[in-house]
Amino acid sequence: AADRHERKARESKPRDSRHDNQRRGGPDRHREERPQRGQGGHPGAGQSSEQQLFEALEEVRKAAAALNANPGQGEVQLKPNNSFIRRQQHSLAVEMGFDTESRGEGKERGVVLRMTQA
Repeated sequence: AADRHERKARESKPRDSRHDNQRRGGPDRHREERPQRGQGGHPGAGQSSEQQLFEALEEVRKAAAALNANPGQGEVQLKPNNSFIRRQQHSLAVEMGFDTESRGEGKERGVVLRMTQA
């Protein structure tokens, strides 16, 4: 019975979170390793989300113009983007009458535009 009471007393002691954080690397252990917002190497780094979206949709318009000017080109691969921007690109391209698909993996995934098949 005494062992059970001692164990309960140890379990109910407040833990020293500073000790736990130091042992596990501290609450800021990843801070130095992660690039700060806007400093990463991905497309659009350092831009506002509105600016990224504007540029991504402008890229769709330019790709559509290129395909309309030269239908034999087949398809145009757009720059890689995150899923939200790719969805907006797909929507705009479909509205403009093009077929789309996403290609690539992870951060290299981007939209491909091609003329609609008749």
